[in-house]
Amino acid sequence: MRTRLALAVAALACACTCAVARADATPDTTIVSGPQGLNTTALPSFQFSSNVAGATFQCSLDHAPYAACSSPLQLPQLAQGPHVFDVRAVDGSGQVDPTPAERSWTYLSNISAPVVKLISPRSVVRRARLFALRGTSTAAAGVTRVEVGLMVAGSRHDVSGDHPQQCKFANLHSGKVTTRACIDVRWLRARGTTSWRFPLSKKFRAHVPAGRYLVMVRSVNSLGLQKAYNFRRSFR
Repeated sequence: MRTRLALAVAALACACTCAVARADATPDTTIVSGPQGLNTTALPSFQFSSNVAGATFQCSLDHAPYAACSSPLQLPQLAQGPHVFDVRAVDGSGQVDPTPAERSWTYLSNISAPVVKLISPRSVVRRARLFALRGTSTAAAGVTRVEVGLMVAGSRHDVSGDHPQQCKFANLHSGKVTTRACIDVRWLRARGTTSWRFPLSKKFRAHVPAGRYLVMVRSVNSLGLQKAYNFRRSFR
């Protein structure tokens, strides 16, 4: 009988101790949903929770001072670029989660490959006036590289402007045209990114044959996405 009574008292003491421990538990915060990584949502929302029943929350966007908030939380219109969201739970006695939950992401209105425009040369141009290949390249994620090439028109392509099966190239330095079959375009780095330019030497203008050409431009954005463009031009 004494043994049963002792076990009952011990169980009651344990229950009381555990209850006190749960009541004194430090608040912990969890972000249930919200943007992360690359994201194209200008007005994202977050849902979050705590291990403490009845806890309130404080939130911070981009390291601004914490302010009271509740879940779900709709964020205001965001500027393009990286963002950080922090949230911490506060229990009924005022204890604050010492390790707030955090989520970082990058908002971009568009994560597609760059768009390239060729400004110069125009459709038909005299060889003596071929001073430079010049254009623009734009991408929401930013442009990191622009490369150019020049191909004699009429070649067959499996991927337009990037991997010709049979081709003839005009060397952008000498103007000489190669007749050998090739696999990859000999891309040359242009000067600049958003506004790019590749100067053409006097030697090129003197030697490049008259005819129809493809001015090929390949641009790469900061995410590694690239796209090649073909612009048909005639030199005379």
